[in-house]
Amino acid sequence: MEVTPTAPQKPRAKNTVRDWMTNPVVRVAPGTPILDAFKLMYQRDLRHLLVMEGGEIGGKLVGIVTDRDLRRPSSHDRLWSLQDMYLLEEELAVKDVMSRQVITVPPDAPVSAAAGLMIQNKIDALPVVEDGDIVVGIVTTTDLLSALVAQFLR
Repeated sequence: MEVTPTAPQKPRAKNTVRDWMTNPVVRVAPGTPILDAFKLMYQRDLRHLLVMEGGEIGGKLVGIVTDRDLRRPSSHDRLWSLQDMYLLEEELAVKDVMSRQVITVPPDAPVSAAAGLMIQNKIDALPVVEDGDIVVGIVTTTDLLSALVAQFLR
């Protein structure tokens, strides 16, 4: 039996959003009280939650909420005091402070395209959506910085 030597295969470069996205994503319903969302972010050390309507799996993406959104509810122009937050914790829900016009990215997009979208729109996270509306992950600035560091360490 004769063995034909083969050239060593280069490992595939991790250049797509799928390679760097976080999955599974943490999701909340639009009616989730902002205090509950804030606690969830704190407990899981997160800065972004996807807002899904119609169930945990297979739900429809209706918004994204950030830790900044929860600290500065959009229904007022002034910064809120801690006393204001306690008074309003039962009145305000995620739907009252979330961003409704969510910019998404497909999983097979290059990480450079995701970074460009984030820079252009001044945002820190993109939900990763496949087949038009199926959420498969989230890519954040931290994920993209990890991709950048990995590229320089090759």
